[in-house]
Amino acid sequence: MRIEEEISEDVRILRLSGELDATDVPMVAARIDAAASGKPNRVVLNLAGVRFATVGVLESLVRAQRRARKRGGKLVVSAPSRFVGRLARSLGLDRAFLAYPQEADAVKELGSCDEAARPRAPYPGTVMPLAG
Repeated sequence: MRIEEEISEDVRILRLSGELDATDVPMVAARIDAAASGKPNRVVLNLAGVRFATVGVLESLVRAQRRARKRGGKLVVSAPSRFVGRLARSLGLDRAFLAYPQEADAVKELGSCDEAARPRAPYPGTVMPLAG
């Protein structure tokens, strides 16, 4: 499991890759919480490189999204891998995240929203199961 982090257009990007299991949940949750608590507090979670994830990992992402929202932040998913999309659908979590097909789309959408104008309703992206 690997997490890369960068800031682009006032949006924090976390790129997760590899295999994520129950032992990774505390570290993944801590990294997401730290990212969503800082400035910028708009976070794109790129899941393109995730080859495997457990139910607990996806559930932790849902909880992290809720915590970010409570703090006035925003967390969206970009480029979910085929595995992540299928897992989310099978668990009924495919509507829990707003997902964009490409990282650049998510960054552009989050970066174009200032604090006062940021919508509380979902952005016009697509839902999680983007990959067949």
